[in-house]
Amino acid sequence: MRNLKTLLTSGLVIGTCLFSAVPAMAATTTTNPNAAALTQIQTLRQQDKTLGDQLTSQRQSNQTQRTADWAQKNYTALSKAKTDQISFEGDYTTSLTDRFKLELDTIQLQADRQAKNTTNIPADLQAVIGDLNAQITIRGTLLTDAQTIFTDLGGTPAPTTPPAAQ
Repeated sequence: MRNLKTLLTSGLVIGTCLFSAVPAMAATTTTNPNAAALTQIQTLRQQDKTLGDQLTSQRQSNQTQRTADWAQKNYTALSKAKTDQISFEGDYTTSLTDRFKLELDTIQLQADRQAKNTTNIPADLQAVIGDLNAQITIRGTLLTDAQTIFTDLGGTPAPTTPPAAQ
């Protein structure tokens, strides 16, 4: 019984010492040197998602308008939209290329993180940021192309301003 009391008392003393040392230990920790880049990547991914959602919505509107034009036999509008659709498809191909570059750089970043290659991580982060900026720019172009197609089909697009790449 006596040993149990001693054990409990010593455990409380040690625990108290550890808890009092936590603030001192916290003050000595360093911040992640890549925190700004990681925050920027998070912001860019959110912008990219927003643009992707807008583009999806616009393409659905285009399809609905195209169906209505076919039903009304509005061949002039359909022909005009087809010309702009070709431009859209060219930009979409560029978008796919940018997406593959982003995926490649993201995989490289993950490989360097797993290998704890701290010298290459900042360069990998900057490559991902550059790829995200390129993807945001091309998605903005795709959104503009899709709105042009919608206008050609006789629709009135909602005014949207794509966010600028950072």
